[in-house]
Amino acid sequence: MIMANLVDKVKEGVKSFSEGVKKNARNAVVYTALGVGALAGSSYASSFTLENGFEDLTWKSGNSQIIKNSIDYSARTGDNLMIKDEAGVESVVSKEGVVENNHWAGDIWRIGFGRYIDGGFLFGGYANNDNSISNNHEGFEGWCVCDFYDGVFPEGSRADEVFIVHDKLGDGIGEWSNGNWALGIDDDLYRTGDIEFNGIQGGIDELGPLSYLSPDGVILPHMTINKVPEPASLAVFGLGLALALAGRKRKNAYSNSSD
Repeated sequence: MIMANLVDKVKEGVKSFSEGVKKNARNAVVYTALGVGALAGSSYASSFTLENGFEDLTWKSGNSQIIKNSIDYSARTGDNLMIKDEAGVESVVSKEGVVENNHWAGDIWRIGFGRYIDGGFLFGGYANNDNSISNNHEGFEGWCVCDFYDGVFPEGSRADEVFIVHDKLGDGIGEWSNGNWALGIDDDLYRTGDIEFNGIQGGIDELGPLSYLSPDGVILPHMTINKVPEPASLAVFGLGLALALAGRKRKNAYSNSSD
């Protein structure tokens, strides 16, 4: 009965949200008042633009480590973030633009890594293809790199979710306002279930445990997006239910970790 009531409450929230989506489908709030307040943590301002993508939502607490696609510098080869078309043909994600002030002025693919913690969701790492290797070397257009942090991902822990946003204008992934994340009108969102990890649909376990011990960092599995972006309402339901269930776990000290 408790579970049924919980699901009903989530469905009610999604129904209300869906009515809003009909009015403004692309600028839809992805996270709603379903317990997601813990995502940002106490160190975040109430409202700001996510110009740097998941970097702006990542809890940068503790030590960091590099997370990246595979690369062989001597052979000048590396893995790329891939995407399948409607026919199922895999290719490197799009990248159109130019380098300006050491950054990519064009579409950017942004990845966020997170865990369900303390009744909510926390991003503890990010990566993207706005980097010197991807920006300046042909054949590495989808090569992604950046960091994860042990404030969210202790040694040997695993990610619960991987999010990918295609930031088509390279201007960030929308706005954070009073506990809600709203995508930009140019942004497409993909979640764990939309991605193949080493050929396994939704196979986030292929990412393996995150470790700070290797000087070379953590190597991402081969990642291929093979679904069209989900409607925002469906994304809310899937995440909202998990957030509600996570709320039953014991409270921890993450809300005070920025002191």
